Amino acid sequence: MTRSRQLKHFFLRRPGLARFGVDWVRRRNLASRKLPSVVLRDSNGRYTLDVNAEQTPNPDSRVSLAQDVDALGMPRLSIDWRTTAQDRDMLARGMALIAERLNASGKAEVTFDAAGPTGAADRCTRIGGHHIGTARMADDARSGVVDRNGEVFEVKGLYVSGAATFPTSGFANPTLTIVALALRLGDHLAASSPAVRSHDRAQPVG
Repeated sequence: MTRSRQLKHFFLRRPGLARFGVDWVRRRNLASRKLPSVVLRDSNGRYTLDVNAEQTPNPDSRVSLAQDVDALGMPRLSIDWRTTAQDRDMLARGMALIAERLNASGKAEVTFDAAGPTGAADRCTRIGGHHIGTARMADDARSGVVDRNGEVFEVKGLYVSGAATFPTSGFANPTLTIVALALRLGDHLAASSPAVRSHDRAQPVG
């Protein structure tokens, strides 16, 4: 859409945008049960289908250190993020299933262009990605980088805590899982540290 058409839409739809802003604050921010999102009603009754999906682990996708450095002299990250045929196939089949169920419900209709779900999956853009799994948790060094406690297999005493240890990416919003892993690692370190155990034994009984 050109800039002039965008401005035209903005000025023509200002009352609707204002009502939407009030509705957004009421239902997403002020309500006791907050909605994750509030959608702006389309005058034609058409909406874009926003799809997020998990990727399969792919060793060809990598995060490494680049040759150039930032303002503090630290190496910048080089991100080589790739999708696979399996990723796109799962996405296409998922969208086809969503369309089938929604269309059967009679409440909404999902339509694709001539290329169908496969074409839609091939055109998906890289939005809101989480770079995960660069130090995978596994049962042995052949399958990952750290064990179930986050300890690096080849460097005893070195622990990794974060999304890097995820065996698979999951769907979205990894923060709660990261916090859970950090708390779990803290408990493990506390239980395995001689200094901590000695300190606990020295505490007076209340």
